[in-house]
Amino acid sequence: MRKKHRLIYAAITASLFLLSGCGLLSNSDGSHAGTVKSEKPENPKELGVITVIDRAVKQQEQKKGLELEFKMDQKMDMMVEGQKQNLDMSMDMWMQGNQNSEDLHMKGNAKINGGPIPLDMEMEIYQVDGMVYTKIGKMGWMKEKADQEGESVQSPQSSDIMTTLAKMFKSIGGEAIPKGIIMTKENGHYRVEITKAFFLKNQEMQKELLSMVESRIEDLKKDGVQIKEDQIQFNEFNQVVYIDEDTFEYDRMELISNFTIPTEKDGDVNLEQKIDAQFKGEFKGEIVVPEEAKK
Repeated sequence: MRKKHRLIYAAITASLFLLSGCGLLSNSDGSHAGTVKSEKPENPKELGVITVIDRAVKQQEQKKGLELEFKMDQKMDMMVEGQKQNLDMSMDMWMQGNQNSEDLHMKGNAKINGGPIPLDMEMEIYQVDGMVYTKIGKMGWMKEKADQEGESVQSPQSSDIMTTLAKMFKSIGGEAIPKGIIMTKENGHYRVEITKAFFLKNQEMQKELLSMVESRIEDLKKDGVQIKEDQIQFNEFNQVVYIDEDTFEYDRMELISNFTIPTEKDGDVNLEQKIDAQFKGEFKGEIVVPEEAKK
């Protein structure tokens, strides 16, 4: 039973912190330094997808941090103590984070079906100065180092698909639309879609997403599950980012992913996720941990 509870906790943290690495927050490395104009370009129809992504990344990198609201649905199938278990979760969360540090704050609600009893609980998480503070339901605050027990929050800047794309396009040059990337205009936005076809042909993007998955299986390993880390498979990937055509600000992100984590004795762990994130603007404040969480 303890293992099952830990796996539920692992599933929750994996969901939240996979999200934080999906391009919602990025860390500027100076490659896009400079001021970005916010006015509408003279000939917006002539802009190619490479230019649009590059301008969006530049615009984002000017910000101290971001606020966003996201919804997530997740389905997980796994083996627990020799029996196959299904775990379905849905989350509504608010997130604030700084781009040039690992500090972030998440708060919201999670519903879980598939455990011993259905759960509907509030959640709150802080990461500040290398420490993670977590409160789930009525359990009270838990405190740990950011790299302890594999249950840490993934650094927001550690993986940004859009930034990776911008760097990739810059090295290639030109404005031809790469196969597997689709850009259209929709209700005042550039709609940029990254498909599985593009994802599977680009090792850099696979490495970004695989690093997030691999960092979230530590809880399974701590419970004695032997993971075949070199055989993790991505079955589905589709990301859509909506970029304001006037300001080049990120407005919304949709992500669908499905992957399989093979194990030595416990069968495969299958995880399917759907994420819908709404960007709420720049976060200019500081992440402050409440005193009660530090005790």
